[in-house]
Amino acid sequence: MIKVIDSYDVHVHGQLMRIVQSDQLDYGPDGFDMRQLMAREPRGSKYVNVMGYHLSGDTIHTYIDSFSGVHNQATMLKTLVRTLIDRGRLPERASYSVICDGRTFDLKHSQLAYTPLAEVAEAGNSFRSGDKTITLLETDITLEIDRLAEIKETLGSDGQHDYTVYLNRGRHLVFDAEGDIVAHPVHEVISLLHCSHETTAFNGAAVEVAGGMYHHPYFFISNSQFYIDETDIYTRGFVIK
Repeated sequence: MIKVIDSYDVHVHGQLMRIVQSDQLDYGPDGFDMRQLMAREPRGSKYVNVMGYHLSGDTIHTYIDSFSGVHNQATMLKTLVRTLIDRGRLPERASYSVICDGRTFDLKHSQLAYTPLAEVAEAGNSFRSGDKTITLLETDITLEIDRLAEIKETLGSDGQHDYTVYLNRGRHLVFDAEGDIVAHPVHEVISLLHCSHETTAFNGAAVEVAGGMYHHPYFFISNSQFYIDETDIYTRGFVIK
């Protein structure tokens, strides 16, 4: 048996999304995990967010599978809707109802390309941005990809906040609470930094903030067709780290 899955990949400021109709992931050869394979195929990395969806009347049902944590959920949901409209799979209307992991989101068409900045407040020696806690630290280490080994050895999460953010010469680097690097811009961090710091993220993405809005254009990467052969020894795929 050969299972065929069609998907397409997009990114927003470097945050990767692989979008596929969820019914294609409901079954496959015995012992194969279709959802994990979509994130762990040979070109994959732990930073791929697999978004399965299906349409039911006027409602979009979706979920996000991520091996590095879900960041910018609202941005990803808005991007999903935009891609479905652009591909002719969803009619344009004033608003859209999206159910993701049991939560319902009502998204206005006029706001699909941007999101209002989160409210920010000081909380002792840290900050509260939206529903996340953030601490800001300065570092002398140049925040570039070629310094990654030094960064991983020297810097990390403080273990007390949702995000630990390091600043150096107009660029910032984010660690999540588990100590993993979040290379792409994070909405709550951008909301905090935009007033007094550059908003260039570790992956080089520069975020536009205007009128109290965080703008998030999406960019198409590829259409993909995967063939899963029952003789393949990688039943769950593998990750290039």
